[in-house]
Amino acid sequence: AARPKTGTRVRPREEWNLFDPDVLAWHLQSEPSAAFIGDLFVLRQMVEPAAAALAAQFNAKPTIDRIAAAFERMEQFRDGGNGLIDADLDFHMSILGATENPFLTALGSLIHASLQCTFRYSWEGAARIHDSRLRQHGDILDAIRAGAPDAAREAMRALLADSLEDVKAFIARDAARRSVR
Repeated sequence: AARPKTGTRVRPREEWNLFDPDVLAWHLQSEPSAAFIGDLFVLRQMVEPAAAALAAQFNAKPTIDRIAAAFERMEQFRDGGNGLIDADLDFHMSILGATENPFLTALGSLIHASLQCTFRYSWEGAARIHDSRLRQHGDILDAIRAGAPDAAREAMRALLADSLEDVKAFIARDAARRSVR
């Protein structure tokens, strides 16, 4: 907080707006803690399964086509490459957009950087996406395409739970590797 004649002071952490792009970027540029990543996944678990269900319920062809195109790019870059994170990000952002809810779409824009970070960690530095995670994305697409909200919700829930475990495992390995140095 900057105030005239008193200078700039760092406010207590509980007063930080973690959706502020500068604050979020600062967190993600440093080594985010497992707790911070876990908190991001709590938010994702609250929002993304419901968004997948809404996308399936609306079942709009143009948004399904966007989700399918993102999935195809994920398959193309499954073994790494610059396009992998962007494709997965497009997949999840397209699902948020498919809800036709401007608040969810705006939330997606706010958490864009956090999604990029968690994707990078969940694929061990974006070297490759796990085959099982790719299949889970395909299950979500299939459920949305079939107009099956409950199946889309459960498929997204399972993907996020498994992805969180991937992130935790990566952070633990990375911490062990750094402690050996």
